[in-house]
Amino acid sequence: MAHLTRSAKTSVEYDGDDGIIFVSHGYPFDIDGETCTARANVCIIREDRTTVMLVQDKKLKDPEPQVIAAAIAAFANDNEIRSKSRRPRLPTITFPAITMHGTYPIFYKITVTAQLCQAVAWGMYPPTTTHVLRYIPDLPLPYNEGMDFLQNRIEILACLEAFKQFL
Repeated sequence: MAHLTRSAKTSVEYDGDDGIIFVSHGYPFDIDGETCTARANVCIIREDRTTVMLVQDKKLKDPEPQVIAAAIAAFANDNEIRSKSRRPRLPTITFPAITMHGTYPIFYKITVTAQLCQAVAWGMYPPTTTHVLRYIPDLPLPYNEGMDFLQNRIEILACLEAFKQFL
C-alpha cells in the first residue's frame, strides 16, 4: 500500500515541496480523557510538521472511521505544533484523505473543527454536525477490479490528478 501511494504520488506529480511521506504515522490525541493514538497508514507531512494528506487502507472491514479519527488527531497535533511555535491555533482544518480498498481509492475532504476535537477529547457529542465529503469513483468495471484493468486505471489516475487541488 505504501509503495502504491508513493508511486501514485510521483506519477501524478504529488511530489514537490508539499511534504514528506510517512508510513504508519501515529497521532496521539485524547478521547474521553484518555490519550490514544490514531494511526494513518500513509501521510504527507510538511517541513513544519503539519499534515497535508492522510491515506488509510483496508486493514479493517471499513477504513473510513480510521481515517476520520486520524484527521481529528492530526488537527489536535497540528494545532499543538502551531501553539508551540507561537502561531495561532486554527479553528478549522480540512484534510484531504484517501481510503484504499486494494487498489480502489475513495476520496475525502474531512473538515475538523476545534469544537469537534474538544468534544472527542471530553467524550461528548459535538454541538454541531460534522460533514465529511466523500467521492467514490464511478469505474467502468466493478470496483473490486481496482486498477487491474486499463479502463479503471485511467479513471482512477484522473481522479488522483483532480484530487491534487485539495493539497
